[in-house]
Amino acid sequence: MDGYRGRKVTPEERERDHRVVVEITAAGDGIVLRYHHPSQERRPVEKGTWLFVWDTEGRLYVGPDQKWKFHHSCLTASMPVRMAGELTVSGDDGRLVEVQPNSGHYKPTNNHTRAFFRYLKREARDQKKLLDVVTFKNEFTAMTPEEYRAFLES
Repeated sequence: MDGYRGRKVTPEERERDHRVVVEITAAGDGIVLRYHHPSQERRPVEKGTWLFVWDTEGRLYVGPDQKWKFHHSCLTASMPVRMAGELTVSGDDGRLVEVQPNSGHYKPTNNHTRAFFRYLKREARDQKKLLDVVTFKNEFTAMTPEEYRAFLES
């Protein structure tokens, strides 16, 4: 769109309102996302679809999925990132259920997605069945779901 300008968040807003941490559920059967507030109790990310960026320093940020108003580069002021896409969160506990590598600005590849998958496994303390609790979708690959799963795990 000609003249379109998404609202860029300031570095202070990014850390205060958009940074999240990855944790495992109390039962150990899934991954939850919580806002990173060192001075406050970490509250879960709300149910819905969120834009996300994983920056070059390994920090994860989420923002509202608001077409034409807010986009991935708003979270980072268009700085380079390791991965960008969409996350789907369900329930009241911030449970991560889906990752979609979808960003028109950053154009993530399958290798970016695999690196993000490995990051989630590390943060979730190498949860053995990550792909059983989180779906990684990729509409832009010619791989079957089974081939894509094997690729991520390789």
